[in-house]
Amino acid sequence: MKRFFQVTSIFLLLFMVQIGIYSFHEFSEAGILPNSAVLHEATEPLSPTGIYGSWFSLIAISICALWLAGAYLSDSLKKRATVNIDQDSRATNRMAVR
Repeated sequence: MKRFFQVTSIFLLLFMVQIGIYSFHEFSEAGILPNSAVLHEATEPLSPTGIYGSWFSLIAISICALWLAGAYLSDSLKKRATVNIDQDSRATNRMAVR
């Protein structure tokens, strides 16, 4: 469950960034912000239909999947190292008893 909540929190943070960018874009499109025309043009590629905005969901899911895979590999390597250390210490203890 620990990894589930960690990857969920990463996804939620990325989602909040996406919502913030889209909100800023929409406010500039509506003319609420000062210099709205310039800001709207600057954030157009980041809009949901823009070149970067249309890929944002896929990128966010990919980041979460890569993080989850990396965490799994890290846990596996730590577990193997612990098992190897335990086996070495047992062998050393057996040799000391003889």
